[in-house]
Amino acid sequence: MGQVYSWCGDWQMNVHADFSVGGGAMLTNWIGADGYASRNFTHAGDVEHANTKVNPAEYNAPSTPSPYEAQNTRDMLGFNVYRASEGGTAEVVGMAEDTEYWDEGLDWGTYTYHVTTLFDDHESLPTNEVTVTLSNVAPNPVTIISPSDGLEIDVTPDNLDEEVAFIWTAASDDDNDNLEYLMSLADPDTGIWALLPDNAVMNGSFDEYTALDNGWQRHADGWETYPDGDHYSVHLDGENAGFSDQVVNTYDGEACVKLWGSGGENNLFQTYYEGALAPGTNWWADAMVMIPTGDMMDEAGYFVLFAKYFTADWGWIGMDSSMHVMPAHGLDEWMYVEVDGVVPEGAETVQIGMFLVGASGTGSIYVDDFYAHVPLTQTGLFVSYGDIAMVAMEDSVNTMMIEWDVWSFDGFEATPSSGGSRMMTLNISEELVGVDGGIALPTEFALHNNYPNPFNPVTNITYDIAQNSEVTLEIYNVMGQRVRTLAQGSHEPGRYRVMWNATNDYGQSLSSGMYIYRIQAGDFVSVKKLILMK
Repeated sequence: MGQVYSWCGDWQMNVHADFSVGGGAMLTNWIGADGYASRNFTHAGDVEHANTKVNPAEYNAPSTPSPYEAQNTRDMLGFNVYRASEGGTAEVVGMAEDTEYWDEGLDWGTYTYHVTTLFDDHESLPTNEVTVTLSNVAPNPVTIISPSDGLEIDVTPDNLDEEVAFIWTAASDDDNDNLEYLMSLADPDTGIWALLPDNAVMNGSFDEYTALDNGWQRHADGWETYPDGDHYSVHLDGENAGFSDQVVNTYDGEACVKLWGSGGENNLFQTYYEGALAPGTNWWADAMVMIPTGDMMDEAGYFVLFAKYFTADWGWIGMDSSMHVMPAHGLDEWMYVEVDGVVPEGAETVQIGMFLVGASGTGSIYVDDFYAHVPLTQTGLFVSYGDIAMVAMEDSVNTMMIEWDVWSFDGFEATPSSGGSRMMTLNISEELVGVDGGIALPTEFALHNNYPNPFNPVTNITYDIAQNSEVTLEIYNVMGQRVRTLAQGSHEPGRYRVMWNATNDYGQSLSSGMYIYRIQAGDFVSVKKLILMK
């Protein structure tokens, strides 16, 4: 029975056995854990001879309402999963309705698991125990070769296309995991201005678009469609959507793309030619998607994220795709969808994107925040002055000091460079700052509130210098001890910004709590508070 029913549940049987010569054994009225009953299941295999004069033993199971209706007075609620860390007591960490449970977010270490079945009136005995050891050796650090610490760049309209060559040595990994590299720079809004490599698809937020003649339809810049036709558009703030504006606005309130059915498979994608994504590349992509109630796809319809692989002459090789998103997964709510894969041998052309299938050509889906990650495996990156200075230019900052570093990453842990982070100063030409081609120089000294605040892991401190001055900007703890000097030296008039990553002058991370930042510029002194929360 176990081989037939996969050893699931527990069984209750009412058995009569006849051991007379040539006889067999008969099961009558057996009841499975799923509550279904059957009768007269005969096993005709060989049985031992027995004295027929001995009265057969009888087992009286609980009576059933009818011969074919199971007597099952308890409901199985699921499976309790118990976990014990090394030397600890086992505790319930989750309940699974099916025979699978993913235990996530664990630290490295050894854990022991067992499972019980939970019924509405009792809990079963525990299963056997299984011990799992999670371990990883962090990758070794890289050594940064260029640019040197303290690099200053004067950014003007004439040199926006010039590039900074970020070069570092190759890292190694003691447990032979595949390595990639990340370059981090501070972000004036969220704490990370950039984590390079950037999004491998252009315009993943769909906020860059080209308006069409009909007035409200817009096509997202950088995206291609197949088959040709107007079966997608960009929507702003839920405009012309088949659902309430509030549904979109609670997500980002800006732009998302609507892909609708026109019969068959409707693709929206970006293409990488001539081996730009080399065979063997491990990539992944994700997006937020939503099916609107007002324009729900038909029952046979579905949506996926994908990568399609072709030879140089468009010969088909294969495809990786995400789960099928269908109305059964929910309506009017944003869902996270992801896909990953490895570029196969022979692939010269790769398309990364999404498609919607609708049997009747009806229905639509909304997609936002499409992100594709292609790992940086080479030991160098060239970034233009314009890209580095973009945030400063948009935020009317004449001078920005950026802290940056290169990390080796094995898929589990990231290791900063051996020499620690480096600083870079951008001096932005007034012609490039502000919407109107420049801002007036400050007429007063000022120290602005840092943002974000509270912060983790990076915050921004902006200050105005009204005239040539010797400037000192420092961080103190609540005991009055100086922990970091952020700026020191002569400053010309302008607005300056320093990004601080909550480390002291020795590169050591500081603990959570309140800190004081103080500026002195000539006779001007100002003090403000900031809060680090980890």
